[in-house]
Amino acid sequence: MSSWKKDLQRLSFLESDHALLPIGWGVDKKAPMLKGWPTHPGFSVEEVSSHPAAIACGVRTDHLWCVDFDGASAIAFAKEQGLDPAHVDTWRVQRDTSDSRFKLLFLPSRLQTAWLKSNGVPSGNFSFKTITGDAEQLEQFFTPGRQVIVCGSHWKSRGHYYWPDSNGPEALSAPPESWWQWVVAEAAKRPEAQQ
Repeated sequence: MSSWKKDLQRLSFLESDHALLPIGWGVDKKAPMLKGWPTHPGFSVEEVSSHPAAIACGVRTDHLWCVDFDGASAIAFAKEQGLDPAHVDTWRVQRDTSDSRFKLLFLPSRLQTAWLKSNGVPSGNFSFKTITGDAEQLEQFFTPGRQVIVCGSHWKSRGHYYWPDSNGPEALSAPPESWWQWVVAEAAKRPEAQQ
């Protein structure tokens, strides 16, 4: 069994609440390997593991807030906003081919979701990016119909996704209030960000 499929077993506790998806289609092999995946109920860990030609596993972000750091300038920008990724304990998806490209996943609480809707984001969803440098950005999304790869191969760089010690899926938690307040204020300022 490949190492990513061993990691995949650690996602079993998520499969009933979060749609798991086999990954491997598209030019960069980052797309889910099924039509209608934005509304598909999701696969079990065993189904993803046995899916022919799957190179990774994704999770749909229906209930997850993804903060996608894409480069050193994205990290610097976040720190300037008071959002230091080094001081947050939650699920972190890192790539072994780049220390400055990683994702933090949060599970907002019901109170946080309600607060989002009553503070300028009536849809309760958002998706936006901030360009922070040459080919670098900080992207954030909390919306159905999006997915993020959480384990397996990063085909384009010939690398692999991994979870740093103590920041695997078991660490998934609600965002700190300061982070949530910041992103809600940003989403409220950007009507185009609201889904």
